[in-house]
Amino acid sequence: MDENQIELRFEHALQTTNPSDALRALACLLKAAGMSQREMYDLFSRYCIAHDKDTDEKSRDAILDTMDLIVGWCRPSGRLFDHSIGSSEDHLVRTFVVPFYLRVLHGNCVPMLMAAEDSRERQKLIRRMTAALRIVDTDVVDRLFADRNWRARLMAAWYCGVKGWGQYSDRIADLLIPSRQCFAGQAYCFALARFGDDKSARHLCRYLDEYLPHPELRYDQHWAMPALMWIDSVRGTEYANPYLEVNGLWEQFHPRATGGRQELAEREQRFRRLMQATTEHISIE
Repeated sequence: MDENQIELRFEHALQTTNPSDALRALACLLKAAGMSQREMYDLFSRYCIAHDKDTDEKSRDAILDTMDLIVGWCRPSGRLFDHSIGSSEDHLVRTFVVPFYLRVLHGNCVPMLMAAEDSRERQKLIRRMTAALRIVDTDVVDRLFADRNWRARLMAAWYCGVKGWGQYSDRIADLLIPSRQCFAGQAYCFALARFGDDKSARHLCRYLDEYLPHPELRYDQHWAMPALMWIDSVRGTEYANPYLEVNGLWEQFHPRATGGRQELAEREQRFRRLMQATTEHISIE
């Protein structure tokens, strides 16, 4: 199959009643046709980025579930390949990444953490996150950052942000600005906002200067701008103001001025809830 045929089959799979099964069948077909694990992972990563803004969570979850089967982050019986992609230190991945990354991704943990009524599931999540935060150290974070997998780097940045390890600001910026991976940039922006200092604000400005002039590149602009606005709100600074001027870079990135500002307001509110949920419910004392 050529790339166009694969894309057609991929989109068809998403329209089925069970997209997870359909995508797994497609992945098995590609493997049988000789596609390598790394090639398949990179292919599904591109599709994942293309569908990141989908409102249908079922489709997005199906893509992520299939990527887990490809990368090997699942039960051994479910793996499509014999070995996992990424760090050979599987115990780190199993302990600090696998239990949490889907909750951290897109801020998926916020509705549960901020729910009006408590639940056993919420208490379990808080207990597990807190336990991981108590034992994670800079050696673990360094090894997760060294992993090429976006999940490991997503969690490395999240740990840095929650623990306030501002010494990682430059390293996180060096990963954020090239934007070579999907999803990890969300946690990079979160961490820089948690650090909340001038250096972290300037890193976010560098990112926005680089990517707001390119509306065709939908990366993590909708995370970086709320993160910068958060720093301004906490510190009384005005780093975000130039981007929000009439005919400024934000309107160039999102040409529908009214719709763009409305979407940004919604994104900012969601980011505030993420910061609030983390501060109020994820304790490292």
